[in-house]
Amino acid sequence: MELTFQTNCTGIDWQQFPAILKAVGLSYHDAEIHLKTYSISASIVFVFDVDQLIDLQNDVIKETE
Repeated sequence: MELTFQTNCTGIDWQQFPAILKAVGLSYHDAEIHLKTYSISASIVFVFDVDQLIDLQNDVIKETE
């Protein structure tokens, strides 16, 4: 794994984000709500393996259709 950590919302696919959360069993809302919530959060970290967003508890999050 080639992990990179990102502490901002730049380049996140917010349209895909609810499906990613659903795939790992987390609660989810419309993409716009996640964008607003994460944009005003005091602390965020996104973890990528190369260029794919991952969940450290469940390894790589598979791309959703």
